[in-house]
Amino acid sequence: MRTLHALRTHSPRLLAVALLAALVFLVAPSPAHASVIDQNAPTGLTATPAPDSVTLAWQPPSSPTTNILAYNIDISLNGGSSWVSLASSVTDTSYIAQEISPGMSYVFQVQSVLPSSTSSWSSPASVTIPTRMAASSLASGVNHTCVILTTHSLDCWGQGAYGQLGNASTATRDIPSAVVGISNAVSVDGGAMHTCAALSTGAVDCWGSNAYGQLGNNTSQMSDVPLQVPGVAQAIKVATSSYSSCALLSTGHVSCWGSDIHGQVGDSGASSSSPPVMVPGISTAQDISAGAFHTCALLASHAIKCWGWDSRGQLGSGNYTASAPTTVLGITNAKSIAAAGYRSCAVLIGATMKCWGSGLSGALGNQRADNATKPVSVIGLPAARAASPEGSFSTCAVLSDYHARCWGDNTYGQLGSGSTKASLAPVLVKGVSNASSMSSGDYFSCVLTTAKTVSCWGNNPYGQLGNASFADSHSPVGVFGLS
Repeated sequence: MRTLHALRTHSPRLLAVALLAALVFLVAPSPAHASVIDQNAPTGLTATPAPDSVTLAWQPPSSPTTNILAYNIDISLNGGSSWVSLASSVTDTSYIAQEISPGMSYVFQVQSVLPSSTSSWSSPASVTIPTRMAASSLASGVNHTCVILTTHSLDCWGQGAYGQLGNASTATRDIPSAVVGISNAVSVDGGAMHTCAALSTGAVDCWGSNAYGQLGNNTSQMSDVPLQVPGVAQAIKVATSSYSSCALLSTGHVSCWGSDIHGQVGDSGASSSSPPVMVPGISTAQDISAGAFHTCALLASHAIKCWGWDSRGQLGSGNYTASAPTTVLGITNAKSIAAAGYRSCAVLIGATMKCWGSGLSGALGNQRADNATKPVSVIGLPAARAASPEGSFSTCAVLSDYHARCWGDNTYGQLGSGSTKASLAPVLVKGVSNASSMSSGDYFSCVLTTAKTVSCWGNNPYGQLGNASFADSHSPVGVFGLS
């Protein structure tokens, strides 16, 4: 009032200007009031997608002015234009939104529930769920897995430190990541730290570690993107051991390259062979599979030959001294071959299964824990369709009824039974009833279903289960975007 009284002594024009300024001063909100921060609102909201859910997490108010009783969550399907309630009275600072649809975008916001009101809403968090992809085949390395999609492109996930994911990066990925530049893959396999793919042109591309020439390009330099292997043509399948690679050719021959310290290239060498060489004595191969330091081929005669390191009897020769291609004893009616680690297995015509090599933890399935230098029968296994020995101390099989069973070590839940209890006898993999094929790495396994989805279980320190997590799982979990 003193201000208005003093203004009476000035001219009418000045008085009008002063009155206007005074009114503006009186009615204008203070800067602090114009942008009031609600101290009771949650902060730091994040939304992390999984194959069929979104995990929300937020921070409680750091300096609330009253008690926080719970939280309300809203969801928007149109970018935040309109909202509907998703959950109310949530007492935790995280929440899993279920029944999320592939290909959809979602926005979330959270508010605090106070004793007599609610806070303002948090800053929103947005997420887009990728459209589900369809897989046609899969293969696992030691700590990573790759799938060929129905589009013939490739996705890989898991450990990426050596470029073995092929996505122009050395980062580890806990969800599938596209391999650069491949759109015509027909076969893929992973080694310890590298990956190879056979293409529809008959060429082979490899990527990852190259310390032993396993990329086949006459160098020892690693690559985080696919590189063509010179000198390989007519390839229809690849098989990668720890530090070497092989290709099955349409002619029935097998070409190998990389570490040959244990004769795994097939020529009984004692060094490395970066340029591919033909494996002697193999001319009618129908299929190939590789373990840690050995490779096996299924022949047109239904016999099997193996070569490389025979330290645990994994060549099936009856002793521990073979290295050159050697006929597996007692196998004359094999239908398929699978090798991993220091072990080999075959499904026979008639759907029985035999294994040989390392028997630690009962991985051979013969109710024993010692090695076998020649094939032994898996006991208690119903009719088998395909074998999938795991790289460490367990083995799995796809059955004729499309279930899956595993046996052996179960330290990380790699038997998929829902527990970590080891078993000498084959146990059912929990929740799998439409298995088409399987692949196994070290302490984990994955299954491709007849619906072209993929699930994995077991050890997960590198995200090799592909479910946007690094936590182990004792039963199958869906791979992000593939389940």
